Amino acid sequence: MRNGYFLFSMLLLTFACNQNTNPFEKGVKMSDQKGHSYNIKTEQAEGQKIDILVETEGFKKNLTHRFNITDVIDTVLFADLDSNKLKELYIFTKSATRKPLTSVLGVASLQGYEAKPINAPDLSFRSEARGGFYEGFDAPNVYRFENGKLCEHFSIAQNNHLRTRGIDSARVCLELYQHEGQWVLNPYEQVHFRE
Repeated sequence: MRNGYFLFSMLLLTFACNQNTNPFEKGVKMSDQKGHSYNIKTEQAEGQKIDILVETEGFKKNLTHRFNITDVIDTVLFADLDSNKLKELYIFTKSATRKPLTSVLGVASLQGYEAKPINAPDLSFRSEARGGFYEGFDAPNVYRFENGKLCEHFSIAQNNHLRTRGIDSARVCLELYQHEGQWVLNPYEQVHFRE
């Protein structure tokens, strides 16, 4: 029953995020099943961009962090990508363009001790050149949780050489790990799909 309520809450929050009103302007408090709370609030930045402020409660060392100049929030949910039985908070943002780009932000902790932001691949710095993990990337992109992994799906650009081999879409999966005291989402698996 608790899992059903949790899923219903996430669906309701996703629905609210996709409406014209933004519930995060006034602030939204979300809690995981271990009693940690996340206060998420957005503030107008420049143009259509926003800043996302995340403050945590219930950790031994709490976090107040501002994700600067991001796109609007599309979906917020919990998932355990590092399999440590403690779910991380993931915030998915979507650009307001004809071919929207989705990005991921997050907060994680080691056994509930200290909450820290997750460093995720920046769309503008990813390797889209031949042989890169994001070769031939074309928007829009979609993130999905699949078998305990966070995977990004996207189509291949029409003018990319992969199209001549019949490849029209690809998936890149990301792993969450700690590196020098920081949480990092890193691409580690790529799969191409043929038409």
